[in-house]
Amino acid sequence: GPIPSALKAAVEATKLGHRYPTNAQDLVEALAKHHAVEKDNVLLGIGSGELLRAAVPAFSGPTRPLVAPVPTFETCPQVARRLSYPLREIPVDKTLRLDLAGLEDAAAGAGLLYLCNPNNPTGSIVPTKDVAAIIDRLRDRSPETVTLLDEAYHHFVADKAYETMVARAARDRRLVVTRTFSKIYGLAGLRVGYAVGHKDTLELLRIHMTSAYIPVTSTAAALAALADEAETRRQVELNNQTRALTVKFFGGLGYEVVPSEANFVMVAIQRDAAAF
Repeated sequence: GPIPSALKAAVEATKLGHRYPTNAQDLVEALAKHHAVEKDNVLLGIGSGELLRAAVPAFSGPTRPLVAPVPTFETCPQVARRLSYPLREIPVDKTLRLDLAGLEDAAAGAGLLYLCNPNNPTGSIVPTKDVAAIIDRLRDRSPETVTLLDEAYHHFVADKAYETMVARAARDRRLVVTRTFSKIYGLAGLRVGYAVGHKDTLELLRIHMTSAYIPVTSTAAALAALADEAETRRQVELNNQTRALTVKFFGGLGYEVVPSEANFVMVAIQRDAAAF
């Protein structure tokens, strides 16, 4: 659940419950400082889900396909289907890792390339250098294509081949990184997310969003959580310990478990999921 400092802040903020929320500039400023970017490089959303939904009409369209791996987090593909936009889905490989060559080829001429890193539901990562290389090559192959990098599970990654790409996103018009307070901070029900990107790219994204006014309780909780670095580190340790125990448990029963860098694991249960 919410870490203690965030819960305390949210409860205290209910005293301001008679006030309409603004655009939470204090949270924008805190996030900009946290990531060493400018305030114009940060865009808040009602959870990162709102940002993912807005990205589809912002960057893809009837003649500009959305490209995504399959399986992956389903929001962007679902929105593309609802809007009847062309969708190019590239299956993961036999090890359940993303088919990077296939995704890059499919992204040529596309409007939006969606990469969830670590990927949901497989838990696997794409090395940062490989993501950067795809974006570099697409600059020549398909200069209008925007890459949306979903870093919802960023905090849980231990693999040294992975690092955030927020710094590049702030200066590269063709890259947007989304983050959420739903995972490591335990605030999924309070709906706070944000994107980091070039200010011009974020303006295109903003057009397709709601007012994105974050409730006063959610803003207070997010500010407190962001500032509580010691508790964040503790939550990472707890998650990684529990993940290791879970993998050991299923492995001990003879189940195949996919190596994960997230706060979940994918297990081949070899039967109907409902029955399991």
